[in-house]
Amino acid sequence: MMKPQKILLVHRCFNNGCIQSTSSPFNLRRHLEDSHGYVFPAPMKTTRRYNTSEYQFLRHHSDNDDMEKHYACPCCIVHVKELRDLENHFINQHEYYHPSISLENSRSKSPAPEDTLSEHAFSDNTSSEQIIYSQPQEKKRSNKNAMLLDDIPIDQPRGEHLSIDGFDVTDANYRMKLALKDHQWKLSLEDHLYQVLAATSVLLLTPHTYPSEVQPYFTHEKWTAASNAIENIYKIQQQPLQIGTVASLLSIIDDLMRLKLDRDAAEIKLRTLKLPKNEKKFAKAVATFVNKLPSVPLDEDINECELCSGFIDPFLSGLFDDPNEGVYLRWTNESTLEAKEQSNNMRPVLSITKTIGLKFARSLGYGEAKPSARESDHYLVCKDFIKVVLFCKTSLHEQLMEGVLEIHIVGRTIRFYVLVLPATATYVMYLLAEIKVPDSIQGLPGFITELPSVLKILHAFNTICVCSVTPEVIAGRRAPTLPSKAFQQIISESKSRKRSCHLHRRHN
Repeated sequence: MMKPQKILLVHRCFNNGCIQSTSSPFNLRRHLEDSHGYVFPAPMKTTRRYNTSEYQFLRHHSDNDDMEKHYACPCCIVHVKELRDLENHFINQHEYYHPSISLENSRSKSPAPEDTLSEHAFSDNTSSEQIIYSQPQEKKRSNKNAMLLDDIPIDQPRGEHLSIDGFDVTDANYRMKLALKDHQWKLSLEDHLYQVLAATSVLLLTPHTYPSEVQPYFTHEKWTAASNAIENIYKIQQQPLQIGTVASLLSIIDDLMRLKLDRDAAEIKLRTLKLPKNEKKFAKAVATFVNKLPSVPLDEDINECELCSGFIDPFLSGLFDDPNEGVYLRWTNESTLEAKEQSNNMRPVLSITKTIGLKFARSLGYGEAKPSARESDHYLVCKDFIKVVLFCKTSLHEQLMEGVLEIHIVGRTIRFYVLVLPATATYVMYLLAEIKVPDSIQGLPGFITELPSVLKILHAFNTICVCSVTPEVIAGRRAPTLPSKAFQQIISESKSRKRSCHLHRRHN
């Protein structure tokens, strides 16, 4: 028995020498409408092509010698070897959608041959299935929610892959990206965050959680192994609790709460403690809180500006501001270095920038912040997250960094991530820690026990968020960063607070 011929369908424009290729029949019809004036009904009802004893349709390119490329009709199941044959087929069988015919009919306003719902059977060698066309009419539904993949490269990564015990992490993330082709309509952002990030070759890796969205591509064991591998490659480790340091800090805060010290005296004692560098930074942040926080929690909601200035800035500035090293935490009210280079109007809420001489020269991290009142707006929270991912990826590209820090703030909860590039087209956004800053002096004792997590963040920042010693390796691993308009082609504008969201904070 003969094996079926393997066919890769190509969706290519056939109009007057146009060379545009698209990812699907729908996208080809849209191109014909937008660029050449064709008119198609919406929605158009078509039948799928199924494998037969003669033909096996491939989803993507194969290295097999027996594969053939055929040009697919955007309106029916016909596929042909030559592009001119497709043009002739379209003129003979679908002339009503041709721009000249459409214009003539619209001017005369006479009924078209297909104004009533009709069925047409087109046979080629593949099958005898029928195709049904809906009547031409004014569009009842906008096509703005249709998935478009034209600006998204779907090529399989070639080069070094991230493999763990025989499991190919690079390929798993690529398959998650490739699955975008299975969707006819744009994705809801809240519950498809991982797949949307995969579109730009980013894998969001969160230890101790196993999201349902990644389960078709990673078993629980492989997901855990991938997390452990990133920790081993970049030496990311939870730091031990420094009992002596914690005891010293708690003693000063206890004296403050029992009014044995006033705020100024407590701040001076915290700033003058003899501690190692990173522990000293944490003590500096606690000292800033002492003169910023109210004695007890306020029964008031706070806006984004108050959140950043009163609660977030004292903590982050204490950790990352280092004028002696030329490193500054900046609340950016203007476009960043990377945004200016790309003529992009996007800007993050904060950036961590290093100076060279008298100029800001290198971005080491980015962040976004939203008040807790916006916590349940999962769409906005995810959108902010993706925006910072794009900044981090661009910074890593332009500066050939080992990694870039991402700071994602919702209310008083701060999540710290680091974006790294361990293999070709395999960007991993790894969750370092989640810390909740205190809302009053009463919350400081509990906050001080976060010291091990803070030391973990600072160690990662100091060792990973640096220029690579092998920049040619990083350059060879890079993959294109999608422009914001490409995300608009795959993300639906619809919002729902009832949708599950991986970034949702359970207790904020």
